[in-house]
Formats: sequence, C-alpha cells, structure tokens
Amino acid sequence: YKIHRRIGLIAFERGLLSSSLLCDAMAQLGRLDGDGERIGLQMWFEHAWLDEAQMAEVLAELGLLPDILVIDGVAGGLPMLDSSAAGLDAATAAPSSKDSASISEATHVGPPPIRRPESITRTLNEFESPRTEAPEVAGLDEPTRARIETLGELPAQRSDAHRTLAWAKQSGDADASGEITAVRDLGTKDRYIVGKELGSGGGGRVLRAYDRALGRTVAMKAMHLDMDNDPKAASRFLAEAQATAQLEHPHIVPVYDFGSLPSGELFYTMREVRRHSLRDALEGLRRGSPHYLAEYTTIGLVTILRQVSQAVHYAHVRGVVHRDLKPDNIMVGEYGEVLVMDWGLARILERPARMNLAEKAGVEESGHTLGTPAYMPPEQARGELDEVDEQSDVYSLGAILYEILALEPPFVGEGPVETMWAVIEADLTPPGLRATERPVPQELERICLKAMSRDKDARHATARDFSEELEAWVEGLQPREASRRVEAGRRASQMYEELSVRLGRLDERARELATSLDGWEPIADKRALWDIEDQREQARVERARAFGEAVSAFTQALAYQADNVDARKGLLHLYWRRLEDARARNHIADAVYFEALVRQYDDGRYARLLDSPAGLELMTAPHGRSAVLKRLAEVDRRLQPVEERDLGITPLEVAELDADTYLIEIAHEVNIVTRPVRLLRGRSEVVEVNLPPAESFTEGFVFVAGGEFLAGGDIEAFDPRPQTSISVPPFFCARYPVTFREYLEWVNELWTIDEQHALLRAPQTRAEEGLLVRFDEAVNLWVPDEILIEGPAREQYPVDEGHDFDIPVVGIRYVDALAYCDWRSQRDGRDYRLPSEDELEKAGRGVDGRFFPWGNRFDPTFCKMRFSRPDLPQLEPIGAFTHDCSPYGVRDLAGGVQEWCRSENDSLPDQPVKGGSWNQDQRAARLASRVKILSAARSAGVGMRLVYEL
Repeated sequence: YKIHRRIGLIAFERGLLSSSLLCDAMAQLGRLDGDGERIGLQMWFEHAWLDEAQMAEVLAELGLLPDILVIDGVAGGLPMLDSSAAGLDAATAAPSSKDSASISEATHVGPPPIRRPESITRTLNEFESPRTEAPEVAGLDEPTRARIETLGELPAQRSDAHRTLAWAKQSGDADASGEITAVRDLGTKDRYIVGKELGSGGGGRVLRAYDRALGRTVAMKAMHLDMDNDPKAASRFLAEAQATAQLEHPHIVPVYDFGSLPSGELFYTMREVRRHSLRDALEGLRRGSPHYLAEYTTIGLVTILRQVSQAVHYAHVRGVVHRDLKPDNIMVGEYGEVLVMDWGLARILERPARMNLAEKAGVEESGHTLGTPAYMPPEQARGELDEVDEQSDVYSLGAILYEILALEPPFVGEGPVETMWAVIEADLTPPGLRATERPVPQELERICLKAMSRDKDARHATARDFSEELEAWVEGLQPREASRRVEAGRRASQMYEELSVRLGRLDERARELATSLDGWEPIADKRALWDIEDQREQARVERARAFGEAVSAFTQALAYQADNVDARKGLLHLYWRRLEDARARNHIADAVYFEALVRQYDDGRYARLLDSPAGLELMTAPHGRSAVLKRLAEVDRRLQPVEERDLGITPLEVAELDADTYLIEIAHEVNIVTRPVRLLRGRSEVVEVNLPPAESFTEGFVFVAGGEFLAGGDIEAFDPRPQTSISVPPFFCARYPVTFREYLEWVNELWTIDEQHALLRAPQTRAEEGLLVRFDEAVNLWVPDEILIEGPAREQYPVDEGHDFDIPVVGIRYVDALAYCDWRSQRDGRDYRLPSEDELEKAGRGVDGRFFPWGNRFDPTFCKMRFSRPDLPQLEPIGAFTHDCSPYGVRDLAGGVQEWCRSENDSLPDQPVKGGSWNQDQRAARLASRVKILSAARSAGVGMRLVYEL
C-alpha cells in the first residue's frame, strides 16, 4: 500500500491525478490492503485513475520502469507490488537492485480464462491489429527505450482484443497463432436456472435467470442463436458486455458475469430492474392514466433525465458514447432508482486505457447507420459515424426531454427511413407548439432546443452541462412555482374576503325579506326570498372553496420553498381570521385548532396576541370609586365568579391579567354597577363607565353600561345576523318582565274611565271569550284568571297565595305594550319605552358574545322553557329560575315569555320580539335569535319589559 501511496502522490504532484480521484484511489486501495489482499498495478488501470503511459512516467521517477516493462506490458499481467516485494524503504521509497530482480520475476495476475465458442475464435482473430511505432517518451534511458521497441508498443497502445487474446495465451487456451486450442467449462449449465423471456431486440433477448452460486435473480442477455456464426454480431455483443461492465456508476446497470449457455449463445448477466421503463411512463401520461399522472410530474421526469445525463457524462469521461439513448433504454426501479440500459451500440473512443472492441472488430461500416431514428442526431442519421461523439448523446438527451415536454418524439415518420430524413432535413417544431393541452416551461423548451441543435457547436458541450442546466431549472423552479402559488393564494384569499362581505349582505337581505313575508303567502311572493337564499347558499359554498383554495395554494408554495415568507403570511392571515371568528362564536374546538395553526405559521407578529397577558384600564365618571374584579369560569355549565380581586380606587390600571371574561363591580351610592369585560391576550382593554346619578335609579331596574358588545354570530339561533360589534348607549333595564299585577293596574284604571277601552287592552288570546283575566266583583277589579296555572303546577303555586299576579303578562298586542309604556311614564315620571333588539341582546349577553345569559351551555333547568318541568309546560311567576340571569342582573330573558321590542316604524304590520318562552325550545332561548310577529297578534307566549334612558 505504501508503494501505491507513493504512486498516487507523484501522480498528484505531476498533475496526472485530481485530488478527488487521489482520495478515491487511496480509499479503495486501503480497503484492499486492510483485507490482507495483495494489490497489483492493474487497479490503477481498471479504475482509470492512470493510463499506462502515465504509470510509466510515475514508475520511471520511482526507478521501477525498466523492470516493470519486462512484463508483457498488459494491464492484466502487471505484477503484485508491496513494500517487501519492491524492496522500498518506507521513508525513502528507494528500490534496491536485489529487489528489482525479484519484481521482474513476479507471477502474473490476470482475469480468468474464458471458454468461448468457435464464433468467438474468429472474432478474436479479427481483433488483431498491426503494431504501431512506439511514441517518444521523455525521460527514458536507452535500455528502457530499447526494451519498449522490442515490445513494439506501449501498453496503452495495445487493443483490448489483444489483451483478451493475451489472457487466452497465458492460460493455455490459445496457441502462438492466436487460435484458441482449449476450452474451460464455466459450469453455466449448473449455475443458472433460466426463466421467462423479459424482452427481445436486435442485439439479443433478455431472460430472467436465477444465479444459484450467489442465490439471486439476475437479468441475462443472450445473443440470438441465428447470430452465433456472425463475427460482427459476436463482437458487438462482447463489446456491449465489456463496455457496460467497465462503466461502474449508480445509474448504469451493473454487469455480473459473461459466458456461453449450453446452447452456444453468448450471454452476460446484470441486475434485473423490475418495474417499467421511461417509455412506459410517457405512454401512460399520453393515455392520461391517473397512476402515471400522479407519479410522474414534469419536475419528476426532469429529475430522472438529470440522473440519466449524469450517467452519460460519466460514460463520456470513460471514453464511451452510448449512441442509442431513448426512453426505452431508461429503466425506473420500484424504489426510484434510474438505470441507463442497452450499451450494445456504444462507441468506444480512441483514448489510452479505453476499450475499443466494437470499432476494431468492424462492427460498423462506413456510411452504415445504427440507432433509433427518432432520437438520433443528424450526423448519426447521415451515417457520418466518425462525427458521432459525446455531443451526439447530448442531442439524444434533448430528444428525450422533448418527449417529456410534448409527450411525442421530436420527429415522427411513417417508417424509420422517413423519420431519419425528417431528422436530417425537417425543421424542429418547438415542444410548446406540439403540446396543445400540456404546459411547457419556456426554460425547459430552451434547454431542449439547444441540446437538439443541428450545429454541434451550438449544443451543450457536455452531458454535464446539460444536466446542470436542468438542475438550475429545478432549483429555479422552487421560487418560481412558490411565487406562482402565492399569487394564486392571494387571489383566493381576496375572494374569501369578498365573499364574506357579500354573504353578510345576503344574510341581511334574506332577513329583511323573511320578516316581510308570512308562511301562508303565495309562492309567487316568496320567489324573491328564495332567490336570495339560493344566492346565500352559493356564496357560502364559494367562500368555503375559496378558503380551501387559498390554503392549498399557500401550502403548495411552502412545499416548493419552505421558507417562503409570503406564503406563511398568507396562511397566518387566513388562520387568524378563522381563530377570531371561532372565538367570537365561542366555538372552543375551532378556536383551539386555529390557534395551533396560527402558532405554527406565526413569524412573531401574533406571539404577543397569543401569549402576552391582558391588561385593564378602568376609568369612572366620577372618579374615586372602589372596584372589584371577578373572573368568570364555567362551573356546572354556567359562567360563574371563581376569583375575586380588589382593584382599588378608580382610575386604575392592572397589568398581566389572564385573557378571559370578567365582571367588574363598581360601588355606587345606591347600588352596585356591574360591567362585564372581555380581556384579550396582548391587549390592554380601556373601560370607561359613566356612572349615573343616584336619582336616576329606580327600584326594579338595573343599569346597563354603554359600550360595544358582540351581537349575532350564533348559527344555532333563529335567523342570526353575522357577528358584529355594536355600540349601545347606557340605559336602565327592568330586572323582570312586566307582570299581570303591574299591567292590570293600568287596565283597572282604564275600567273606571272607559270599560270598552279597558276590555280592548285586557290580556286575552281571542276577543272577549279568550280573556286571560276575570273581573272580581268582590274587589271590583280585574284579576288574573285561574286558567293561567292548571293541573299539578297548582300544588306549587296555590291560587290563594297570589302567584298568578307575578306571572309575566301575556296576550297583549304591540300597540297595547306601547300604550302601557305611555301610561307608566306619566304615572312614574320616567320616560319608559320598549327596549330595542340590540338593547335586550346586550342586556342578556353582556359583551363576550355568550349565547345565553348564563354562558354558552344549555340545560332545561336553567330557564323557564318547554322542557323545564316534567308536567305540561305552562306559565310560571317571574324569578322562578334563578340561573336565568345576565351579567348585568337582568332576569328571565332566555325563558318565561318573549318580549315586544321597539322598532323604527311602529306602523309596520310585524314587529320584533326577543327572548325565549315557556312553550318553546332552547333555540328560542338563544339571545341572538331574531323573530318578528304580527303587531296585532295576541299570544300566550309574548309579553313586554320596560327600559328607560340615562
């Protein structure tokens, strides 16, 4: 190994060996030395690290050349060398005269002799070439020069056929004339079990065989029997085997063995590649096969061709031109491996230490064309075989790229001759014009047309140049495709935003039309509403599709370019919008999901909002009020105070609070003012409360502080509006609905003035026979009728205890409610009125968008509704269900009775009502529901509540 190391260092110093090849040589030689094997000089030639002339130059410097050249001079006959045989001192690497003699007598080591049929004997005779003059070699002394002249040629000049014959002579299989006289049995009959035929062509047939010696399945290529007596065919087959065997590359099929079958057919074995060829893939794409379309994208096919071009460049460096590159000769293995096959038409260029069997055997005659017309370059089609070189293979690589792009060969004729004439004379149609339904990247088309230029000088200089341009396209494809996907994502995202706005408008329009129609109206009057509803549904579908397309486009952009900032920002924006929407709608599962996605794509901009604590600034007018902060959490499915913190005196500021829902309680002269607040991460909420003067408070009313609240947004409610932040001025809201006791005070007063008018205003469901009150002559007053509570409920609410008077009044019209407000205002000196829908929604939901007054979860026992009791549903007194209480202290909004709400126009035939009722289910209890009924209607489930402004 030390001698080989000296050889490598001298070759490197003389510029005969690159650093990478030197490292490769030392690594391989070191492994052999470590295994205890003796290393011959033939290793340097087998791996093409040095040729014979270069080795002669190196050995001359070591002083070993005269003795080495006494050997036959054939690479296979070079002696084994090690430090003991050469007599080299490890420090000086200088040979002794004694050891030089031992080198000249060393045993030759060569390839094993091969038994060949008679046709090979003739072929080997044809391989003989005349001796040529030995060229001048600088630095050789006279004895060395004389010895070279005796040999007649340097080792580098001797043909591979001569080497094969020399091996036969050494082993005794050939006499001095070159005739093979002995045959050695390789045991082929016993070693291989030949299976089915995998394919057949002009150069032979390919069989599946089992190698019993090594226990593996191989592909066996055998020469056709009818070609056995054709010396040229035999030489071509032998040249193919030797050329392929000497090309050791990951993308070139490896050859394992060579010999002859008992039938006399020449064969060689190689790795079996199971799956399909590039031709199969292209034909599958042409047919539109879903399997091939899914697996073979343009970038995938270009990657395969890059690997092919790397293998071809390796062969060119080794002096081999393929000359028949086409999709059929490119195999794609089941694990993605790519192998270049069928080197039967390879041309071995005239280079030192390179095999040239095919040329010397006369495989091709002047003007005779070999190859596949559709993929051969013009010089090959014209039969100018001396012009066929590395750039000819580059042309064929370009032709394969053409078919990848257009799914058609570059030239197609009715037969091989017509196709060859098209190659020679026809203009090449760019693949983009041939592929009518397939996008062709302009840069790939440019690379293809350059490689297929008629002028060889205009082509890529090497297959490596071709490969590097493909690689540059692939690498440039990443940002290009990422940018294209980002732009598509932006368009889809913008469409999502526009459709969200349009959907909101359609929702509003559908509500307007729905409230203006009654169910009994004719279909013709409903078509406008149905059309809006259809548009709304279509908008929802399109919005969902736009969201999906935006996410898909941005995600694809990241697949091409993982660090694409714009794609990450696009996804972040979409997910943040969905997170806000989920939070606003109190959809906890969606909020958790989209928060995880926001965190995944956050570039730091949202970290503060996601993880930073919340803050609170509380100001009151007047100042100097003490405040307590209560955090609300869900306990038994209701939001209840779980923590209490004394904030101090206003104005005040609190930092580092948990993002959550809270209730602020502010001390007042006559009452405690409550103000719910929702604190968000990374944001300091500024809360301003204008405290009403003490004289503005009225018994039975609670103060609802002004400000924004989240309205709508509950998809399970009746006709909900999209979630919207609405600002409502401060007002006082009655804690309970108006009761029969309160309402009948007015009716009884009217009775003393105008009995008919009093009867008109009295609670009832149908004219006078449907009265819900009766005239008690004992007290000369109208009182609630006992029919309001019947059956088992009477046990809970006996008549003589006066519970009927505390039942919320029902059976009144919208105009009756307005008239009662006027009467009550005159009596109390307050400007009472009906609440607006927004006021009642805020009074019940607070500011955090909860669905019910108590939170976001429902249970029938929380409010008076249809399923609250085991008996038949009926009215109950106010306040019977203590959990039906809002953050402000407003009671009985989710159950009890629905309540008339003020509208912008009191003359409209239908007017809004709000809240749940004793005879309805939980959907009506959701405070985002919006319902209108006829203003003249009387219902046993509709009553009223009073409010007044600050």
